[in-house]
Amino acid sequence: MAVATARSKINNPRLCHLVIDEIHNYPQILSFLSAKVKEAAKFGLSFLISSHLLIDMRMLLPNLKASGGSFILIGGTSKENLKFSSS
Repeated sequence: MAVATARSKINNPRLCHLVIDEIHNYPQILSFLSAKVKEAAKFGLSFLISSHLLIDMRMLLPNLKASGGSFILIGGTSKENLKFSSS
């Protein structure tokens, strides 16, 4: 819906950014996105996803990595996040 809305309001849209905070609280969305995230870039969709623990997004991370997604681990992160992001 975000992409369709952006496309209808902007004449020559380049990229639509979808911001999702604490995605692990929405398992249905997490499951849906894990199947779609690899194809999102070719439709002009970019995600900004936040979570306290990377392990909470374990079903999404393999496809996010395969799509060329980037991770930002903010200061004070746990050792578990560092280990999980490098695996």
